Amino acid sequence: MTTRAPNTPVAKPASANRLSPDTTARAAALAAPLDLTEEALALLTPEMTPRQFINALAEKALYADAVKMMAAALDKAAAVRWGLACAQTEAAAPKAQSDAVCRTAVEAWLSEGSEKNRRLAMTVAESSGMTSAYHWLAAAAGWSGGSLAPAEFAEVRPPEHLTAVAAACAIRIAAQTDPDQFDTRLLDFLKLGARFAVGGWAVVAHAIA
Repeated sequence: MTTRAPNTPVAKPASANRLSPDTTARAAALAAPLDLTEEALALLTPEMTPRQFINALAEKALYADAVKMMAAALDKAAAVRWGLACAQTEAAAPKAQSDAVCRTAVEAWLSEGSEKNRRLAMTVAESSGMTSAYHWLAAAAGWSGGSLAPAEFAEVRPPEHLTAVAAACAIRIAAQTDPDQFDTRLLDFLKLGARFAVGGWAVVAHAIA
């Protein structure tokens, strides 16, 4: 499987690299709001870093949980860039007009993370139907900060984990283009995601039969 589509943006370094081997971040804090499976939580120990937990999940072939954790551990822009790269490996061009609109909004926000571009991404996501990877990536950008409420209403800050949840959903949708290869595609996407961490690393995983 191709791991990067042509013209895919390269992730910018995170300001606080929670995927560094020497990070002080702990996986448990990031994992708490992510609705991980019982099998995944059974692997989690208090001292684990995000990187250690992702590798442990990959070793047990818990790839969907690992995608959620990686999306949460990356900075928000990198998580969205990773999701966009995954979506574009499956389809070089959006399949529907709403996909094209959402992808354009996502790319605008990645190019310039202004409040105007964030609100545009949130608006097009809300009207998209939320059925494709591009729809969820627009939501990921739209939920990255600011307020969830219209500009004329009191501010409603999005929970910090919403961008990760939306980006992970986009990545799972991209992997579902061939249900028989779902786990294989998720593993490929995890390997791609590791390259978006500062310095990168090789995701540990056993071969899939």
